[in-house]
Amino acid sequence: MIACLLLTSLLAWSPQETAATKTEIVFTGRAELSEKILRKAAELELKEFLEQGFQRSALDDAAFLIEDAYRSEGFPDALVKWQLSTADGKRTALFQISEGRRILLGVLEFPGASVLSPEQLAGILGATPGGDSKLPFRRSALESLPSSIKGAYW
Repeated sequence: MIACLLLTSLLAWSPQETAATKTEIVFTGRAELSEKILRKAAELELKEFLEQGFQRSALDDAAFLIEDAYRSEGFPDALVKWQLSTADGKRTALFQISEGRRILLGVLEFPGASVLSPEQLAGILGATPGGDSKLPFRRSALESLPSSIKGAYW
């Protein structure tokens, strides 16, 4: 009986119905990063969602990658949720974004540095020493900084 229901469900599904349903990807709550940047961050996952059967796992992966794009730009508390809805023959994947606060590193100082210059140390982070670096806060970059500095000595 279960097999019969499953077979009936598969036969009732039509690729033409899916193709005829217009699908829209929408971002709400974004202010600092453009929609173009967000789409680029999750490009493969959004393509997978649209072309391979509207899998929810692709939306989960896209939300994760959008959060990661925000984190790389200094938004450590960014949160992205998604919601899927269908109305009037139109499917909408809505990404609701809470950017949180943006943290930029200001002045970089390296007191006590004697073997490596402040320029070399700042370069490890991709910044310039002293002055206002405006470098986005990236927790992972700061956590790996000690081992990166050790690596520069060897």
